[in-house]
Amino acid sequence: MANQCSSSSQKNKQNKQNNYKNTRSRDAEARVAHLWRAARALQQSLPAVSRSYVLLMRKIATRVNLQLDCENVKRHTCKRCGSIFQPGRNTFVRVRRQRLVLHCKICGAFRRFPIKFVASGSVAPAIPNVVRSVPVRDEENTPFSPTSATAVTRDER
Repeated sequence: MANQCSSSSQKNKQNKQNNYKNTRSRDAEARVAHLWRAARALQQSLPAVSRSYVLLMRKIATRVNLQLDCENVKRHTCKRCGSIFQPGRNTFVRVRRQRLVLHCKICGAFRRFPIKFVASGSVAPAIPNVVRSVPVRDEENTPFSPTSATAVTRDER
């Protein structure tokens, strides 16, 4: 009978610990989601505050061992400075050797992501939505056109 009491008290302790961990992770998930929404809302007006929110969000997720959403958070933020990638404003976007390369203009860090190609030749959804909105430069407005063999000098512009 003593064994039954000790085993039930151990189960109660484990249940309390699991409830505490579940509550803690749920609170962390809610806080991370709130910080992500706030960082996205403030990225245009207050980029420094937005970066601090992203870094705080990453720190909270690390402490609680919470995985961040790959499509929304990991591929849209700089690991080093915490800025949210905006192609053309604070990010260079390139495709090299079947990899998507995002270069942060603020801190100089690189993020590389593999690009998966589908059998039909189109790019699979491994590329984040941010990159799909990158404007394409006109070949006519560039000082060097790949079709012509000569470059346009400053005097000819």
